[in-house]
Amino acid sequence: MRSVIAFALLVAATSYSWAATVTGVQGQVLVNSGNGFRPVQGAVQAGPGARVVVNQGGQASVQYDDGCIVPLSAGQLYTIAAVSPCGPGQGAAAPVNGLAIGAAVVGAAVGGVILLNGLNSASP
Repeated sequence: MRSVIAFALLVAATSYSWAATVTGVQGQVLVNSGNGFRPVQGAVQAGPGARVVVNQGGQASVQYDDGCIVPLSAGQLYTIAAVSPCGPGQGAAAPVNGLAIGAAVVGAAVGGVILLNGLNSASP
């Protein structure tokens, strides 16, 4: 029983997904994920709290895992949010994330094992 719970926790801990992909469209775009600002060449993945700076003459976009795209223009400083700004209740319906489905399946499986183990228990 404990091994099932440990496995479920391990799966949840290793299923971390980046919050967004930052793409430099033109000019100088920098991302700071906690180790100082670094130039974006092409596209980079960034987690919640990472900051994006678009310098003069630059353009960039931030695409969240749910497909939400936030365009950025020159002189803008943007912080990657933990939750997509296009999520439910924000004016756009977000598609179901595969990670959320996986978490629901694992949770249901663990709950079923716990319930069945409780029903088969010899003690009251």
